[in-house]
Parts: sequence; C-alpha cells; structure tokens
Amino acid sequence: MIVKTLILGIFDTNCYIVGKDGNCVIIDPADNGNKINSTIEKLQLKPVAILLTHSHFDHILAVPDIRNHWGDIPVYCNELDCSDKMHEIFMGKQYPTVSSFGDVTHYSEGDIVDAKTFKVKVLHTPGHSEGSVILEIENLLFTGDTLFKGTIGRVDFEGGDSYKMKESLKRLAKLPKDYQVFPGHEEPSTLEHEKKTNPHLTGYKK
Repeated sequence: MIVKTLILGIFDTNCYIVGKDGNCVIIDPADNGNKINSTIEKLQLKPVAILLTHSHFDHILAVPDIRNHWGDIPVYCNELDCSDKMHEIFMGKQYPTVSSFGDVTHYSEGDIVDAKTFKVKVLHTPGHSEGSVILEIENLLFTGDTLFKGTIGRVDFEGGDSYKMKESLKRLAKLPKDYQVFPGHEEPSTLEHEKKTNPHLTGYKK
C-alpha cells in the first residue's frame, strides 16, 4: 500500500493519495490540483475515486481540477455534509461547497467503496461536522478533522456537536485493534498511541 501525503492550502491540510497495484483514491484534495495530478502521474497510479472526510472548503478545493484532468472520477461525501448551498463563506471570502461540483455519491456508516484493488470502509463519526466520516483501508484510518495527534477537531463550526464528537471518540477508543492514523492536519500517529496519550480518548478505555 502506498500512502503519499501532500500538505496543501492555507490551513496546511493533508491530502492523501492511497494506492495499491496501480489504482489509487484521493482523500481530501485540499487545494492545488496541478500538484495532486502530477504526483499521481509520477507514482504511475490511476485514480478511481475522490473521498471526502467532510465538506469544509479546505478539504475539497482541488476536486474540479482533478476531474478536469482525469475525467469524471466519482466523488464521495456523506449526505449530511452535502449542503444545498453553492458557496461557503469564511472570513469574508466565498468558497465552493460539495454541492457545486455536481454528481456526488453519498456514503455513510458501513458502506464499502470499491477501489478496484482494495476496499475502503466508511465509519460515520459526526462531531466536527454532521457528515464527518473516517475511512478505513486495511490497517489505516484516515480521520479527517475528527482525530488528530494529541487532540481532536473543533466542534464550534456550523454542524459541529460536542456530544456527537464524544460518542464518535468513544467508538474509536473501543476499536479492538491498532491502526495507523492519518489525520486531516498535522502529523500521523497510531490509534494505540492516541488511546494511551490523547486526553480526549484516555477516558474511554474498555
């Protein structure tokens, strides 16, 4: 399994290119579609899907450029994060929302995305946003803005909910095996490390 991390955009968002046996998925294409496309070409991979952990603009901006380059690649997002709004306003600036891309496939708890040579399992983990998901690929967890190394995502944005975040974290803490954790920002970690050291997870031990 290949995991290539690109740190992109004004908030240093982690975009992940996850590949195996010639195929790949793009998780959270934050910005700079040209860089994402050229990296995929250098890795000699074929993108089969764009997977969004949630819909905040800093995780989605490169979707149009990737589709323009590679064709009509399916884009997946949880329905609860697919607002009918055409633009998101942040600090006075307008950004596109997922709904503006058109032709988005909804996924939710327990769904499996077929990436040709591997599978992606969806865990619905609301809290940072209503439709936040974590993506499980073999022994890897792509946690978006739900879980970071040593901390968690904010719950004070529109759609955030502190109670739902606690329930999502409780679920993560009780997963029975270890995973490599690839968050939406900052450094990677492991689930076992977070269970032992992250103050937002340590209280949920079995």
